[in-house]
Amino acid sequence: MLCFLMLWACRQEAQPDDQGKPDGGEADGGAVVETDTGTPVEEQTEEEEEGSPYILDREDEDSPLHSLEEVEASLVEVFAAVKRVDPMTLTAAYEGLRTSLGDSACPYYYTDADGETYYGYHYWFGGCSAGTGAAFSGYGYSFYYEPYVSGSTIYDDYSYTQLFGSITDRFGSELEMSGYAYHYTAGTQGNPDRTGYAYIQGDARWSDPQAEGSWLAEDLSVDLVWSWSYDADVEQGTGLSLSGAISGVPGSMNTALFESVYIYASDAGSACAQEPSGTISVRDAAGEWNEVEFQGPPWAGAPIFQPHCDGCGTVSWRGQQLGTICPEFEPLLDWETRPWD
Repeated sequence: MLCFLMLWACRQEAQPDDQGKPDGGEADGGAVVETDTGTPVEEQTEEEEEGSPYILDREDEDSPLHSLEEVEASLVEVFAAVKRVDPMTLTAAYEGLRTSLGDSACPYYYTDADGETYYGYHYWFGGCSAGTGAAFSGYGYSFYYEPYVSGSTIYDDYSYTQLFGSITDRFGSELEMSGYAYHYTAGTQGNPDRTGYAYIQGDARWSDPQAEGSWLAEDLSVDLVWSWSYDADVEQGTGLSLSGAISGVPGSMNTALFESVYIYASDAGSACAQEPSGTISVRDAAGEWNEVEFQGPPWAGAPIFQPHCDGCGTVSWRGQQLGTICPEFEPLLDWETRPWD
């Protein structure tokens, strides 16, 4: 008890007379206060407490960053990219590597009772090195038929590829994928007309020289769905539907979003000369979107208000209409049998 009283008395003698301020008064930058432990600290000024804003206003935030000409040019790049992204390219690359680089032990395949496939799929899993010098990693799940006949229907191509992993040959060329791809082109036996459906979702890259010039050598991310029709009498694509998104497209606006886009050829009866329905939006690296709305027929044979049938779309930015653009839609219909032919 005596020790406690002596310590308390010493503390009282050490208290300064000027309400807790040590000799010298206020320190630069603000008042000095004493904490519960007796340690003097600086008190923040009002200016310091406010700090700086997290978001800095852009002087031109009320003005679009891209001109109508730039938006139109970006659509040309987008249409060209969509034309390049052929799921058959991925199917051929994957099936070629899977069948030529593996051996009896690598990769390990799961099979059903027939001992050949896993309910019609080629399903492998795990990491291994084959006697060919190739390496398999992850898992793959696929089927591929060309052609395939079911009753009166003939499929020119019919394939599904799922790969979350990679296949690397002995020279170091690697096919790497994280996603899915599916496609078919079908018709009636004896009839050259065709319909088809396809989707790609994910990323795929192939570093082999064989990939040069194809979309597998580009830095693209794809999440697109196609459906189409081909009329042999017209000798071109007659209808194409597109939905989804693609990014990594060359140019200043490198991402595009397709919403309910459908285009129907005038030679096949469309009331509009190559104008789609739906909305195509493009985005730049800063995240700024420009939406382009088109008013062509939304399905084959659909009626259309003729004044809207001008081959042009209305560009909007942040809800403001900026004007119209009239891009060339020929790449979307200039094909035979499949949109990539």
